[in-house]
Amino acid sequence: MKAKTNLPILGVGPYYTLFSFLLTFLSIFYTENKSLIYYLPSLNIVCKLISFLFIIIAIVLWGSAIFFNHITSKIKQNKLVTDGVYGYVRHPIYSAFLFMNFSILLASANILLFPLLIIHWIILSLLLIYTEEKWLLQRFQNEYIIYSKCVNRCIPWFPSSK
Repeated sequence: MKAKTNLPILGVGPYYTLFSFLLTFLSIFYTENKSLIYYLPSLNIVCKLISFLFIIIAIVLWGSAIFFNHITSKIKQNKLVTDGVYGYVRHPIYSAFLFMNFSILLASANILLFPLLIIHWIILSLLLIYTEEKWLLQRFQNEYIIYSKCVNRCIPWFPSSK
């Protein structure tokens, strides 16, 4: 039997995406059904604008990883991608879904749901630490250690010096 040499194409992504969207939508549904809406009209326009910005960020992250970095083919080739969008965030596709959840929650303008923003980030961080980052470390070793010290895991930002 041939040993598995490539990292999984999808990883834990489908599970995270399904869970995070379910958590988001069920939370919104529950709070609206129970009349637990703490809506601040003064925050509405700000929340909608930030929500729109997060949708744009999500599209750019996802599109860049798929169409410009060609991540699927790079995974099949066992290459660690550190350029393009991966120079700003280690997991841009997961980050895209994180930003989509942020966008949905902010669009609700329900301040009771705002703690879910932090919960989503924590869940994603823990999931990545114990799955994909572990796999990447085993596969790429020191190269990944250096990369991970320079580039954020989930939140895009300018890389520190390499």
